[in-house]
Amino acid sequence: MKLSTPDELVIPDSWDVLAGADTGTYMSGVIAAIPPVDDPPIYVLEEFPNYHYVGGQIELLGITVREWIRTFGARLQRLSQAETVFAWVDRNTTFISEIGEGLAFERNFVHLELRTEITREYFQQGRIFLAPWLQVLPYELEHASWPESGTVRAGRYTRKKDKDHTLDCLEHICSRRPISSHEKGQSKPRFLDQHLAQHGQRPQFRTDPHLGDA
Repeated sequence: MKLSTPDELVIPDSWDVLAGADTGTYMSGVIAAIPPVDDPPIYVLEEFPNYHYVGGQIELLGITVREWIRTFGARLQRLSQAETVFAWVDRNTTFISEIGEGLAFERNFVHLELRTEITREYFQQGRIFLAPWLQVLPYELEHASWPESGTVRAGRYTRKKDKDHTLDCLEHICSRRPISSHEKGQSKPRFLDQHLAQHGQRPQFRTDPHLGDA
């Protein structure tokens, strides 16, 4: 993969592209890719927050929801080479699952606590790589924090919900424990195919065949 600037980014056809999003007043999206290997690392390629940080304070950029959807969706379509694409979002999102512009949202039912634990596992194993042009995600990773005392079930610490909208997007991606097409094999059913079959629906678009079970 060529990594110089976002505009020159080239993803080989054998790689799988995936995305996570966070909706609400402060929105963001993350696009990542995984290579065709067993237990693939996650390469975080682009971020799409509707905000930035000034003096440590979060500020909106004045981007409308429709503008954000178009920008994020168009870039995801281009990188994945698909007309219709989707991103994982929180199960409590108020956004509808089909939002037009070729972009759909899929609710991620992996609990926040587990999403955080899985993401930390990826970092501890050195399996996450950030593109050099990212700005908001590295800032949020640097300021991510957990309480010094007090645990929740299974003894896990709950991450403080602050300055984390783009980090949430990455955690959605990691929580799926993505598996490349190479590892999963073409003969096995795709996650979304199974989901649609269970709900009596037919696939409407090509999705990422790399997604593992939650």
